[in-house]
Amino acid sequence: MRHVALFVALALSGATFAACGADEPAPEATPDVVATPEPDVDPAASALQVAEDQLRGDFDAVYSAWLDAHVAPSAVRYLLLGDDTPVSLRRQQFLAGLYAERDWAPVFTGGGVLTARADAVLAGVATAEDHALELDHFLTDEAVAAIDTARQVGHAWRARPRVEPSTEAVDAIVAMLDAEGVEDPTAEALASAALDAAFVSDDPALADLRAAHAVRLELEQTWAGSAAVAEAIVADTFLAWAFEQRHFSVAALDEDLTEDERHAAIADRMTASFTDLAAAADYDAAMAVMDSLPPNHPQYAGLLAERARYAQIVADGGWERVTPMSLQRGHRHPRVQDLKERLQVEGYYDGEIDETFDEALEEAVSDYQRTHQMEVTGQSSRMFWGSLNTPADRRLAQIELTMQRWRESRIGDDPYYIHVNIPDFHAEVWRNGEREMRFRIVVGNTDRVCDRSTGQWNYVNATPLQSAEMTYVVLNPYWNIPRRILEEELLVELLDDETYFEEQGIEVVIDDNGYERVRQMPGPNNPLGIVKFMFPNPHNTYMHDTSRPQFFQYPIRAFSHGCMRVQNPADLLQHLLQNDGQWDEERIERIFESGEEFAMTLREPIPVHIEYYVVRVDDDGRANFLADVYRYDRARLGDIDDDDLECEVEPPSELRLVLGEDGRPMYRDAEGELYDPTTDELPEGYEHLAVEPEDPDDPAAGDIGP
Repeated sequence: MRHVALFVALALSGATFAACGADEPAPEATPDVVATPEPDVDPAASALQVAEDQLRGDFDAVYSAWLDAHVAPSAVRYLLLGDDTPVSLRRQQFLAGLYAERDWAPVFTGGGVLTARADAVLAGVATAEDHALELDHFLTDEAVAAIDTARQVGHAWRARPRVEPSTEAVDAIVAMLDAEGVEDPTAEALASAALDAAFVSDDPALADLRAAHAVRLELEQTWAGSAAVAEAIVADTFLAWAFEQRHFSVAALDEDLTEDERHAAIADRMTASFTDLAAAADYDAAMAVMDSLPPNHPQYAGLLAERARYAQIVADGGWERVTPMSLQRGHRHPRVQDLKERLQVEGYYDGEIDETFDEALEEAVSDYQRTHQMEVTGQSSRMFWGSLNTPADRRLAQIELTMQRWRESRIGDDPYYIHVNIPDFHAEVWRNGEREMRFRIVVGNTDRVCDRSTGQWNYVNATPLQSAEMTYVVLNPYWNIPRRILEEELLVELLDDETYFEEQGIEVVIDDNGYERVRQMPGPNNPLGIVKFMFPNPHNTYMHDTSRPQFFQYPIRAFSHGCMRVQNPADLLQHLLQNDGQWDEERIERIFESGEEFAMTLREPIPVHIEYYVVRVDDDGRANFLADVYRYDRARLGDIDDDDLECEVEPPSELRLVLGEDGRPMYRDAEGELYDPTTDELPEGYEHLAVEPEDPDDPAAGDIGP
């Protein structure tokens, strides 16, 4: 606090200089409303009369307005432009720019108190722990002490004596009223200029006033100094809060922006939030600004509530581990009692605690399985015990990380969008804060390969996290087969069965640019099904129907090469086209019946946000803990280090399976020489390359589709 006191002393000298009329803006207002002069009255003369009336009618109000306009802005300016501030400010330069635009007028202090805006900021930041954020990141002990000092000084300031000059003194000041030299001769500006002159005058009639002014000015400057410190702290705290809750994430910004453009965009958003808060007229309006900063998605509100519940469970000691064993309805065992107690702690069981596996426990186990992506049987299983014995503090950490991921969300303020949560294996359509559709999807599988460039394992088929705009849909789509899938999978099938391409409707075509493409024609074998939903992106991934709907029955659905298969795609197509004003059932049926590929451009592009949340709050408000399918959360929670990711890079194969000119699979070596596996002798050691295909009905085998 010694530093705060030092600043107050420095502010005294700076404010005294400013109070004597140096380079400071004219006061912004007086307590009285000035009537518009009649057209035939000289405006300057009218303003002089109003100024005189105000000085004679309520001198203390005019004087207080003069002090407010001179002293407080000077102190804020002195602090933000100074090199040695009494408290640490994270964004001092940025704040200086914001306040300069306001002519250094305070936002959070005035009249000897912290304003309702300041109260709202401090109340909002006090909930930091609820948001899984550290309070001292926003308000240090030193900052809190400085705010308390300002409150105490404010008490003394509010008990200040009125300045009541004699009639002779007022007459002397009125005599100094002069419109000449005043740039904007309003009543306020004229009264201010007269006071400026009075306080440097040696007129004996003003001696007592100058003495009273010196006492009042010292008190005013003391308050202004401590208030400026509090002002800067609260402003800096607000910016930190706005940054962490909403503006830090550049993921929602255009990916084509340069780094400088991104910083500028974030600065613009921060400025807009500060401007909104500064315009708040009362506490409720200020709190509305604070409440607008955290993610406004219903999932975030649900996570807030569930975080509080799990934090209390952790504070109460968590839950005990239950030794696994096979249990089902009708069993009696001491471990059944342990299971009931364990499920009761987390809120799944609310019945008699005994050793009997009864109907109530079976329902509790089923509920647990339902909220943890398990097959719902009501019986224990290896997966059930593994999940059940995850510690409570781990579940809390997962919730808190998911809250952070929502703060990183690309959704922003989009009113209409499609949201894909990869670990949830669902996609949803949202409009104006309401969920209009929810449907199952299949996402990229968990196959890992050793990345030659990094020497680390890579989920080669992981569905990428990204945002893009759905701009068109394609009915009866061709599947343009990626080269990797062609060479690694389909040509292997062709090696085993020379009629495979013909049976599957796969053909080789030359496009308009002269490039050879391999594609599968529309039809029942096409893995894209009857429709694909296109949102152009660098990863060439999209949403589509599927010829293998059986995979939707699995709770965990990671079987594709990166694209997202949609359950009941016809329903999604109808929903999107109805919202787009293009739904015509008869026309759509005719297109499908034609079997010809047909693209439809959407009149209103739809943002598509593909994100990763391992915890989801269901419609009953309960946290569902989902599969960390690509282990992204494990990495962020510190469970995976570089050693876990390292792999041994094998030298590339000298032979690569390619499609020959005659449409048959061939092996190509590093020099480009082709080998026919049916007639040519392969180099020694490569005979194993013509492998048998995997069982297509085995979900673990992956997917021949995108």
